[in-house]
Amino acid sequence: MKKWIWLIMIIFLVGCQVDALEYYQEASERTSTIEDGQSKLDMSLELDFNKDVKAENPELDDFFGSIVYEQIAQFSKEQTIARQYIGNDAIGMDLVYYKNHDEEYLKVPYLGKYLSLLDLNMDSDLYAEPPFSKSSEEEIRRMWLALVSEEDVVNLGDEVIDTPEGEVKVKKFVISFSHDQVQSFMNEVLILLESDAKFIEQLPKYQAYNYTGEDFETYQHDLDAEQMMTGMQMFMDNIVVEEFKMTAYIDIDKYIVHHVYDVKLSFKDFLKEVLDEVRFHADYQLFDMHEKQELEFPELNDNEFITVDELLEGFEAFRK
Repeated sequence: MKKWIWLIMIIFLVGCQVDALEYYQEASERTSTIEDGQSKLDMSLELDFNKDVKAENPELDDFFGSIVYEQIAQFSKEQTIARQYIGNDAIGMDLVYYKNHDEEYLKVPYLGKYLSLLDLNMDSDLYAEPPFSKSSEEEIRRMWLALVSEEDVVNLGDEVIDTPEGEVKVKKFVISFSHDQVQSFMNEVLILLESDAKFIEQLPKYQAYNYTGEDFETYQHDLDAEQMMTGMQMFMDNIVVEEFKMTAYIDIDKYIVHHVYDVKLSFKDFLKEVLDEVRFHADYQLFDMHEKQELEFPELNDNEFITVDELLEGFEAFRK
């Protein structure tokens, strides 16, 4: 989980002149070495559906119009305990995520049971790593570095911010990207992935979902990689990036202790028939860095675990 947070952060923390770029890269690398500490993540996703879609499917707006996710985590090398909440305008759910070396499971408090993530009905090899090669990952990073210019970064100077550990003096930077920059980057990524043998092989294996009017169901699609790439290109061509901004806060020790993402998208053509606008906000804080965490894991027996079907049955009963 931490690996991908830092990969995303490195991508966004590069729009700057050479000296600033080196400063950010050093901060990113230093932060990625943290093996013990705590983090706090708050995310929200707001989907404004087309009025005709909302009139025909009012439950879509209730369940997907506004989604929030909150997490407070303790981590120590190969161990993590994260208290989570996910909710929408209709219902919310508290969870506790445990990772103890090779074991991963969720506690569902309202059921008093645990769900093993290793037993989920999914191809673990397929989802265990990115669907593209290491060389493509490195090339994508190089392409992003080449795309961003120093005009994208505004240095707002020194500030003092509140953190769970108290007030911290930081350097604040705001990095913004235009629609043309994001669109150009994504188009180049798609062109690159078309020649990535691993990606072309993996892409058709991912599950597809269909909304039945009451629920989302998985189904086996018969699309090949070329057809799916065409669909992805059509999707990208009909997105308008209204805002794409990241605010980063780096402390005196050159650790990134707080960063905020804000993205706003509107749509054209066939996507406009479904969605008017999408807004995404994420606020991530790191604290208690390099401090050894006392993580206590429950001792469980087989009777304390439930299956996915039992979880869904309990959720349906709870919702009623």
